[in-house]
Amino acid sequence: MTPTGANNSQGKPRKRFKARLKSSPLYQSAKGSRWYWRIKLFLKRRAGRELKLQKDIRIRTRESDQWVYAPDALPAGSILYCFGIGDSITFERALMEEQVISVHAFDPTPAALSWIQDQQTPAGFEFHPWAVAG
Repeated sequence: MTPTGANNSQGKPRKRFKARLKSSPLYQSAKGSRWYWRIKLFLKRRAGRELKLQKDIRIRTRESDQWVYAPDALPAGSILYCFGIGDSITFERALMEEQVISVHAFDPTPAALSWIQDQQTPAGFEFHPWAVAG
């Protein structure tokens, strides 16, 4: 039978070593390196202590007027709600030309109201001078 303090004494040198290692300047500089984190993640994954998640889906996207969207997620007959359009509806026009959708645009600012009155909006585009708040 072993004394009760025998098991604890074996863990103390390990704790002291860990504490000394973590306080060393070499450890601190290595911990700030991106390679440290990559190697640590690799070893954790090899040991089965960290999951490696794979991307299961890829979504086809397009860009229009600096906005990215998924055209497959907008079937014909979709309704697009735009809030705070300002003085540009190029994104909305591009979507309306590419997809058969209707657009409801909301912007209560005086600048947007005067700007939209001078524009020729396509069929299916409706402007509402209302604010949205929650």
